[in-house]
Amino acid sequence: MNVLVGMGTITAFLYSAWVLILPGFVTQTAVAGHHGPPVYFEAAATIITLVLLGRRLEGRAKSRAGNSIRQLLVLQPRTARVERDSQVADIPITAVKQGDIVVMRPGERLPVDGDVVAGESAVDESLLTGESWPVDKSAGDR
Repeated sequence: MNVLVGMGTITAFLYSAWVLILPGFVTQTAVAGHHGPPVYFEAAATIITLVLLGRRLEGRAKSRAGNSIRQLLVLQPRTARVERDSQVADIPITAVKQGDIVVMRPGERLPVDGDVVAGESAVDESLLTGESWPVDKSAGDR
């Protein structure tokens, strides 16, 4: 795309400069209200301006999206309370294995995905689904 935009704007600019400097070499076209062939300086400038504006807006959007993702990562708990061999211990979430039972207390953020084995509570799923109200969960729910 950059090559096409660059070639188009350079061609429009060079043609317009040629017409401005040596108007006799270009055949006359009848354009109402104009004396001589048309020039396209404004078209080249407009195209370059719009492309640069689009890149700027895209860069801002990418930056904001990256910041939002970083803020979401900060919200994730670093440890999980896991029950192993009838003992509960806080371990890093990277050490949680499939089949481990994670013990949760009311109001805590969920450190990992899983199925509810026992108990019931309301879970804040706003980070995953965008739902602003807590969702009721009980044994057997995902």
